[in-house]
Amino acid sequence: MGYTGKGIHVAILDSQIDKEHPSLSKRLSRYKTYHQGVDVCIQGHGTAVAGIVGALPTDTLPVGIAPNAVMDAHAMIMEGGSGLPIDISKLTNILTDNIINIAVSNNSWTYTAGGYYLEQVLALHQAFDKGSTQGFNGKGTSYVFASGNAPFYNLASEPIFGHHAIIAVAGVDKSGKPKAFASKYGWAHWVSGFSNDIFTSDRSDLSHKTCGYAKGQTDMFAGTSAAAPMITGIIALMRQANPNLGYRDVKLILAESASTQNLIDIGSLINTGPKISNTSSKYLYSNLVGFGLVDAEKAINLAKQWQNVPQLIIEASHYSESSVQLIPNKVTDIDMVVSGSRISFVEFVQINMDFISDKDNFVAPFDLSLVDPNGIERNLFLENRLFGKINQGKTKYKTGYNLFLGKHSPNGRWKLKLKKTSSNKDRIENIHLVIYGH
Repeated sequence: MGYTGKGIHVAILDSQIDKEHPSLSKRLSRYKTYHQGVDVCIQGHGTAVAGIVGALPTDTLPVGIAPNAVMDAHAMIMEGGSGLPIDISKLTNILTDNIINIAVSNNSWTYTAGGYYLEQVLALHQAFDKGSTQGFNGKGTSYVFASGNAPFYNLASEPIFGHHAIIAVAGVDKSGKPKAFASKYGWAHWVSGFSNDIFTSDRSDLSHKTCGYAKGQTDMFAGTSAAAPMITGIIALMRQANPNLGYRDVKLILAESASTQNLIDIGSLINTGPKISNTSSKYLYSNLVGFGLVDAEKAINLAKQWQNVPQLIIEASHYSESSVQLIPNKVTDIDMVVSGSRISFVEFVQINMDFISDKDNFVAPFDLSLVDPNGIERNLFLENRLFGKINQGKTKYKTGYNLFLGKHSPNGRWKLKLKKTSSNKDRIENIHLVIYGH
């Protein structure tokens, strides 16, 4: 189709990257490392990710999805989980570095449970706010995140995915089946990419036979770390095909063009609502693969004819009771009524609350379900999933869901159902149901 990502800037936030790799060196416009003295030879992850996005072809090496895209690389994670997480202030700066030029930011890493306190993670939301409003010359940077590779781990319990701008990517194998190693579950997935046996670039140093993941300059890569850069590369092509797309348009085009057909073992499909371009057709959603496997050709064709959505509307319904005491093993129902909404197309639903506890927590300390105005209940997440550090005292808690995408009104009675599962003296207050849409 003639699209190669030409003129599109992509940020790669990952481990060290081989700057001299023949497929990558001419496409790296900026390279910053935040871990000095680390041997790039053993850091193959970032090199593989960058190759999927934008490797230039050679006689013997693979070509990336957007080989003419310009890549800004930030070596900010330690491969293999070694070392402490990077300072949160540095991370927020990295997420918005050169943001005016960045069309899409690839993040083949996820929030590491126990690494940051929730207050720190929510500081990242401010970076996403900045990127989505100021990025790509004001059209908004698309933030693509790998959903992670732990099947027991509920994606929706990770507060980093509670931001409406995030595109969380699940992984399927060549047969169309979600992989146990390459996908979490949860209502925060957006779309899926392939996650197994992905041919890409690998660090190579002739003086070290064991350098990189494999001998030579190529490797078969896997995990949602491989699926995410596929979507990143495709977004680069979409934004070349139609540079006027906003970050919300990119998300909606991906959902509109993705498909759950030919995918297997993806659980029950939920009709979330009528599609934006054809109301006689419905979005189908799985908590394993989101809206389905991405389709580059359909996405680009849709992008070329897409009419940008109207300005974002954000409406919040506040539960006015000041404090709710949670009783162990008892379900607490909280009604929130939405009325007079100006939204006719729902893009994202978010739940915000203050969580107060007499102890530190490292897992989600309650089950949470949400009943929509049609009386349909969804189990948003269950307790005892890896969650991160919750400070003793008051903690801001934020989580978001893609379950309600579609052309319909959010007006009506919503019910939040919480079941406390710990013996701690916990309570919640300042509960908000936030609807994003247009």
